[in-house]
Amino acid sequence: MQELVHKHQVENGNFKSGSFTELELMMNKKAPGCGVKADPNIRSRHKKLKRDFMAVHLLRSKSGQGWDETTCTPIIDDDVFEDLLKV
Repeated sequence: MQELVHKHQVENGNFKSGSFTELELMMNKKAPGCGVKADPNIRSRHKKLKRDFMAVHLLRSKSGQGWDETTCTPIIDDDVFEDLLKV
């Protein structure tokens, strides 16, 4: 993926058209026979990683919460956590 960033195939955190196909070709070249396809394998994995990143980013940016650098987990009061679950 870093190679695509250096080739300017990513803009504002989004891959440009054809980037997933190019990534598929790159992966199949490095690991022949892996069978990874741009759609659905790479695209769905990217979507999940992006969704997970946004969830962690939201937790880290909320006031009244902290982040444990040792365990890489959020530190959050039970009341605040319950409010987040309601949303």
